[in-house]
Amino acid sequence: MAEQIPFNIIADVLTKLGSSAIQQIGSAFGVAKELTKLTEKLDAIRGVLLDAEEKQEKSHAVKTWVRRLKDVVYDADDLLDDFATHQLQRGGVARQVSDFFSSSNQLVYRFKMSSRVKNIKEEVDEIVKEIDLLKLVQGNIVHREVESSWRETHSFVLTSEMVERDEDKEEIIKLLVSSGNEKIFLLLPLLELGGWARPLLLSWQQRYLLVLDDVWNDDFQNWDRLRTLLMVGAKGSLKENQSWNLFSKIAFEEGQERMYPRLVGIGKEIVNMCNGVPLIIKTLGAILRFKTEERPWLSIRNNENLLLLEGGNNDRALSVLKLSYDDLSFHLKQCFAYCAIFPKDYEIEKKLLVQLWMAQGYIQASYVGDRHLENDRCESLSYMPCGIGRLTLLESLPLFVIGTGSKVGRLSELKRLNNLRGKLWIKKLENVRDANVESEEANLGEKQYIESLELEWSYGEEAQAQSGEDAESVMVGLRPHRNLKEFFITGYGGRGFPSWMMNGGLSCRLPNLSTINLKSCLGCQILPPFVELPHLKSLKLQCLEKVEYMDHCSSEGPFFPSLEYLELERMPKLKELWRRDLSPTHPPSFPCLLELTLTNCDKLASLELHSSPLLSKLEIKECHKLTSLRLPSPIPSQLNIRACPRLFSPPSPPPPPPPPPPLFITDRSLNRKNIRYCGDLASLELHSSPLLSSLDIRNCPQLTSLLFPPSPCLEKLYLCKVKEVVLRELMLATASSLESVSVESIDDLMSLPDELRQHVSTLQTLKIWDCSRLATIPRWIGNLTSLTELGIGYCPELTSLAQEMRSLTNLRSLSIDYSCGLASSPNWIGGLTSLTDLEICSYSQLTSLPKELRSLGILKSLTIHDWSGLTTLPDWIGSLTSLTDLEIGPCPALTITARGIVLF
Repeated sequence: MAEQIPFNIIADVLTKLGSSAIQQIGSAFGVAKELTKLTEKLDAIRGVLLDAEEKQEKSHAVKTWVRRLKDVVYDADDLLDDFATHQLQRGGVARQVSDFFSSSNQLVYRFKMSSRVKNIKEEVDEIVKEIDLLKLVQGNIVHREVESSWRETHSFVLTSEMVERDEDKEEIIKLLVSSGNEKIFLLLPLLELGGWARPLLLSWQQRYLLVLDDVWNDDFQNWDRLRTLLMVGAKGSLKENQSWNLFSKIAFEEGQERMYPRLVGIGKEIVNMCNGVPLIIKTLGAILRFKTEERPWLSIRNNENLLLLEGGNNDRALSVLKLSYDDLSFHLKQCFAYCAIFPKDYEIEKKLLVQLWMAQGYIQASYVGDRHLENDRCESLSYMPCGIGRLTLLESLPLFVIGTGSKVGRLSELKRLNNLRGKLWIKKLENVRDANVESEEANLGEKQYIESLELEWSYGEEAQAQSGEDAESVMVGLRPHRNLKEFFITGYGGRGFPSWMMNGGLSCRLPNLSTINLKSCLGCQILPPFVELPHLKSLKLQCLEKVEYMDHCSSEGPFFPSLEYLELERMPKLKELWRRDLSPTHPPSFPCLLELTLTNCDKLASLELHSSPLLSKLEIKECHKLTSLRLPSPIPSQLNIRACPRLFSPPSPPPPPPPPPPLFITDRSLNRKNIRYCGDLASLELHSSPLLSSLDIRNCPQLTSLLFPPSPCLEKLYLCKVKEVVLRELMLATASSLESVSVESIDDLMSLPDELRQHVSTLQTLKIWDCSRLATIPRWIGNLTSLTELGIGYCPELTSLAQEMRSLTNLRSLSIDYSCGLASSPNWIGGLTSLTDLEICSYSQLTSLPKELRSLGILKSLTIHDWSGLTTLPDWIGSLTSLTDLEIGPCPALTITARGIVLF
């Protein structure tokens, strides 16, 4: 069992060490320096506790380190308590100092306590030294409140969250009423949400049923013995559509799916990996509920245990369920783990348990007071109570939800709450009844302490139908105070914005705005004059489907004078950033812009950024009509352009027939370059870039002319779907610093270019995949003695590999896919004495493993896939004593009796 991490006790010790009383006592006892150093060391340890918590499950050394840390931290806490107790006994620090030399007891006590401090400090020093040895990394400890519900079963089933199980019901009824069925045991596995199957079945009131409820035994042998006794098995998991319906009802609020199409795509991948197990589907859906960023969804999708579960490894089911524990904040994890001290089926009294948690220091009693209502985590809140507006001293009310019905708080409840400060999020504005009256009575203009305001209309079809003129009327009365700094508007359905946002003067009405975010304002056609806001630093526009220009007015002032971050996403009608007929003689600029992201702006034809000298990051994706792009000098250090097939830079009208214009890149400070999906790009000129370390060119099938000066720092090169001439020219231009070369889908490549030989002393990684005409691997490949990783696959014309490959004695990883067309046995493989990872796939010629593998004494991982002729494993495979991972499959003719080897 993992050790509990002493998060709270370390925090308490640091708090005590920082108190003035302890500092004075330390000075009196001559240990002030030791206490200061102890504080620094404990603070450094606290930074790696999150990493230690994760790693101790797999590392016994880390678990031992945590145990030692707990002991010394508790000793430190006892020591500080003794200091405090002694201070009280002696009547305070002043008397303690005055009596210091007059009592022999004081001298003895001082020596004793000084010795304890030094011993504790020495132990802490040893623990700190081991941080680097254990490779523990720093991480921020953040208190998170996570919505959770205890798994209590009951007889009530919410109809809206049920999934169709008619087939299971009919099957059970058929088994029960059939008179001709003489079997003693009938087993029908019905996988349902934890605690829900029993009330669903019992509600049908059949003659008799045997229901195994709340069974959590994960011992495979026990279940296999039960299966053998019953001699019946059937698939009872949810179908694909049922799985998605269940997941979507939990992970999304009603109507939210259309707002997050990317999350829906990721979610469907996650559901497919759950193998139809409802409890896992529900667990993962609950973890992802209310999370609208892609990162946590991708983290779940890429989870190792979920991937193994998808591959058929059902032993990983409980590991997947553990994700709900991993999602807890650290102090809740400690509370959860503490319950392990109680025996199974022990009835725990809630109040006593909370008191025990508090005694252990896992939770702290707190008093927020009647001026703060911290409800921003209550995202399922559906309305505010009537009379909340009478709490006129209220200072914190992060979330205000407008409900339906006659006995709920209306928007006008905000009228007298003028002491509110910080953030205010007003949800479900579509429920406002009298738009003109209620929004005016909300009196937002008098709330001078509100710095962040979010106005949200729901996304459901009914909410959108209610929008339009009503939404515009609501917006008119919600003018905030001029002190507002952050403004978020979501789901607004009006065609335009109220006069207090338009008609000029926005910079006078809201002069302090620094952040603006407009999202899913589907009816909006004209934007307010954000360009004139003097302090605006971040602007994010998403899903504004009818906006054609960002700026519809002529402004004599600077264009976005302070803007640093600009993101435009899913604006299909956006033509340009400003109207040229209204712009001044010199086009507007972004003088302070640092980052720009453009995604799915299908009608955007040109983009002029040459007057944005500070731009460091530029991402342009799926702007299919973008043909003109003027970059600043220097070129952004992070430049990512994808799926822009018509883009050429700089554009020029060549005489007919028009040759594809070249792409010029001249920035000397560029360190990484990606050029992708430029289907018509024929010429590329890269001027001297002494700092360039990585070059990635993909899907540029027409590129035939390349001017690439020497690049002494280039280390990584990736080429995909380009001409062979591009590879040869780059090999000539790169210096001896090249470490990694990856070549994929170069159809006219027949052999590795001889120019690659100049990198024999530096090249460490070489990968060649899907080169349909590659026929030979040159003999000089054996000279690449610095090579540590080699991969070759999917080259149908390649029939043999050079015997000189046995000279690659530093090679540690080798992957060969014999679907290439290779027929001969790799007898040279025995010379690769440094090999630790070997993967050989699609080999139909051999019936057993090559005997040369016996020479690979340090081989740790061996993967064999799709060997149709493999029938046996040799006896000597047991002599590979370093082997820790063996994967075999599918090999249909293979019969394995060796213990510990599992086919999949």
